[in-house]
Amino acid sequence: MRLLLFFAPEMINQDSDLYRKHPDWVLQFPNRSRTEFRNQLLFSLAREDVYQYLLTSFTNLLKENNLAFIKWVHNHPLAETGWADAPSAT
Repeated sequence: MRLLLFFAPEMINQDSDLYRKHPDWVLQFPNRSRTEFRNQLLFSLAREDVYQYLLTSFTNLLKENNLAFIKWVHNHPLAETGWADAPSAT
């Protein structure tokens, strides 16, 4: 038997310790409601701190486990396009 991992690392559940610690890591625009799908929200992957957290988590997961296969399952629609904290164009 070989170990397979299906995951959706771009998503975060509001009922999680990580969300309670970093609610600002969620993709969100001022004066707009967030799009929740399957009780989950999207990480703001353009943030350096979110990127570093996920990169470290993936690296450790792959190093510490004998995975035969991984599949990134992207199930959340990208309803909020753009990046609220992006520098303004000049």
